[in-house]
Amino acid sequence: MMPILVFFLLWYAFIGRNNPRIYNKLDGKIGTIVFWLIALTVFPAFIPGVLGTMFGLTIAAIVLLAVFSPVIVPAIFIGRALGLGKNKKGKTVKYNSEERNISTGLTKSVPKRRKIVKRFNKIYGLNLTDDEINKIVDASYMSFAWEKEIKDMDGDYDNVYEWYNSMTNWLRAYLKAFPVHTVSSDFSRQKEIIVETFDQLLKEVDPSSYTSLEECIYDINNKYFCVLDETTFMMMYRLLQASGRYHKLPTSNLIRHESDIDRLKKKYDSTADADVYSKVTASENASNDLIRMRRMQ
Repeated sequence: MMPILVFFLLWYAFIGRNNPRIYNKLDGKIGTIVFWLIALTVFPAFIPGVLGTMFGLTIAAIVLLAVFSPVIVPAIFIGRALGLGKNKKGKTVKYNSEERNISTGLTKSVPKRRKIVKRFNKIYGLNLTDDEINKIVDASYMSFAWEKEIKDMDGDYDNVYEWYNSMTNWLRAYLKAFPVHTVSSDFSRQKEIIVETFDQLLKEVDPSSYTSLEECIYDINNKYFCVLDETTFMMMYRLLQASGRYHKLPTSNLIRHESDIDRLKKKYDSTADADVYSKVTASENASNDLIRMRRMQ
């Protein structure tokens, strides 16, 4: 029985925790499984002879089949664990319209990837929920773009602006500045979601109605509970432009400084102009009156 326990631990270490589907199924159950395997190792000692051995093997088989799927074949697991018949190369991916042979070097372990995202989420206040974190981690096993996002979260940054320095700065601005998110495992769909969200926001706010971008951002933050700044706003604004969505930004007006003498001169000029206009108008009216009087004669 002890070899079964050892095999299970090796299988979990090399394969189980690196597969999101298997890891999610076994999450929180490992301790129970180990307990029963140990118990089944000790219990047959109290049953004599072949009967005890057969009983122990039968129970162990039932436990393993109940926990795992019936497709578990030791030879396959051992082969995968040892990497037999596997050509370990980087992934060929299409990333930003360019195919590359890339390996990010990110850990294959599901719990380690979760730990990376949770740690980054806490440090930089991204407000990602547990479900969103799980979706990002699961997607990273089939999407190079999401895998790279987790890899970059594992980096060390002096401030959040260093993290923004990426071709996916629009995604990072969205995760940082918005209080709630919609996360998709499909990276292209994720981009569409951000475009639609920010486009709708700017339609409701109308930045062109403000006298400054700072005033516009201040109102957006108050109304939608965002934490946008000029940097994150412009990242998503450029994404909208690249997607064919155009919005007018506030126009900066030139402010002219006038001295007291300038204002008095303007007042004097306007008064003088008004007097001249009044005299000209009066003269024209008088001439018209004279003409009408002559016609009456």
